[in-house]
Amino acid sequence: METILQIIAVANSAELQSRLIWLRTPFVILTAFFVFMIGYVLATTSYLQFSLFVEIAEFFAFRPFGLRRLTKKWRRVMRRLETGAEADFKLSILEADTMLAGVLKRMVIPGTTIDEKLMQLSPVVIPNIEDLRNAHQVRNNIAHDPDFRISLLEARRALESYERAFRALDLI
Repeated sequence: METILQIIAVANSAELQSRLIWLRTPFVILTAFFVFMIGYVLATTSYLQFSLFVEIAEFFAFRPFGLRRLTKKWRRVMRRLETGAEADFKLSILEADTMLAGVLKRMVIPGTTIDEKLMQLSPVVIPNIEDLRNAHQVRNNIAHDPDFRISLLEARRALESYERAFRALDLI
């Protein structure tokens, strides 16, 4: 304990402080430079502005940021069913699955593919997880089999699975 006090006394001595004064000035200047650079980077990049904007928008809207965009996309997906064309049915399922992929990515679910991510989820998170897996399988059939045929009823059933999942997550 006494040696620690001696070290502190030597470090605080006027003699040592006067010898090291020439080191103090460059380090103060260097510290000021780094503080200025941190402030400059935070002021000029959009990260701080965006995160602050997102927080304020969520606070005043009482819902997560970006929810309006997701709702618009979902309406566009559902409007494709009204055309009656099989190509639009397929496209709507592909778009719904892309939306699901984005949601799972933002939820930071582990896995590289949607199948792996869906296996990580439990019915507690998404009650209709099995229906969602089936809907994703329909999407895989559409994407990998050019001769795959789908009816309005099958497309509607798959999209209802996506819709129930999005509603369970309070996204639409």
